[in-house]
Parts: sequence; C-alpha cells; structure tokens
Amino acid sequence: MKSTGNWILWVIILITLGMFVSSKADMTEVMATPWLSASQALALVGTALLSMSFVLSSRARFLESLFGGMDKVMKVHHIVGGISFLLIINHPLFLAIDAIPNFQIATRYFWLSTNLSYSLGVGALYTLVITLLLTLVIKLPYDLWLKTHDFMGLALLLGSLHVYTISSDVSRYAPLRIWMFGLLGVGFFFIYI
Repeated sequence: MKSTGNWILWVIILITLGMFVSSKADMTEVMATPWLSASQALALVGTALLSMSFVLSSRARFLESLFGGMDKVMKVHHIVGGISFLLIINHPLFLAIDAIPNFQIATRYFWLSTNLSYSLGVGALYTLVITLLLTLVIKLPYDLWLKTHDFMGLALLLGSLHVYTISSDVSRYAPLRIWMFGLLGVGFFFIYI
C-alpha cells in the first residue's frame, strides 16, 4: 500500500510537470524542440525532487507518520535522491544533444565559462556528482561520510542560483517561478533544521 508521503511526492512531480506545460505558449513549442523540452522538464522535476530529498534526510518527526516509519523515510530518501540525480544529469546531456551539430554550443553545458548562469549550473552539476561519488562509491568513515552530505547543500545553492539567473520558463512564467522557488526554499529550510 502506498503511503501518504509517496502520494505527496507524486503530486509534487505532477504539479511541476503541469506548471512546465502551462509555461509554454502551446504544445507545438514542446514538439518542435523535443530534446530541449525534455531537458527542461527533467531539470525541473529533478530540482523539485532534490529539494524534497533534503526534507526526507532531515528525519523530521512528521515524516514517520507520512511514510510509515523512519526506516521507510530513509529508503524513500535514497530513491528520491537517486532519481533526482539521474534527472538532473540528463539536463545538460539533452541540451548538448539539442545543440548538435554545433560542438561549441554543445560543450558549454559541461565546462565553466564566462557565462555566469551556465557556470552556476555546471558548478551545481559537478558538486552533485563529486558529493554522490564520495557518499555512495568511496568507502569513508561514518563521520567523514556524514560531512560530505553538507556539500549537497552547496549543490542546491548553486542549482538555485542557476535557476534564478538563467533565462528560462521559470524566469518568464510567474506561477512556475513561485512553485520552484517555493520548493527550493523548503529544501533549504530543512537543511538547517
């Protein structure tokens, strides 16, 4: 049986996708640029789930009743964190595919540059990748492993600044902007409680 918490996460995903679709003038815009549109949708849902992974990792007491126990909260945290990572990492990959055959444009999604917005996104991506490698792949003593999680907050901060500074559906469509910054705000709140 699905828990209330899982349903809440699905509702967040559906609202995020609904806001993304609503931000478009019409569906022909989405169909005309499928790689770009997929990249944008993945980034939005990945960012929403990354924010929710901070809520889940907080171990706040109310989560137990929503998910049926703290052990289940932690399992969902790992799943949500993994899914958010997969979605976010595909954001620049799909942007690069969309830019092909222009190699110069395709590579700007992976390297720091003079464009602050792109560099913030690249910094967020690499911070996320390095932190996940340290927490999931490399065997560290527990206290050091736990400290590596602090860098996830840096990834969220850089990602938030990327969302704030980049010209996108978020900057052009107020309901999506309010929704995304609301979710990011919730994520930041739970980092520090």
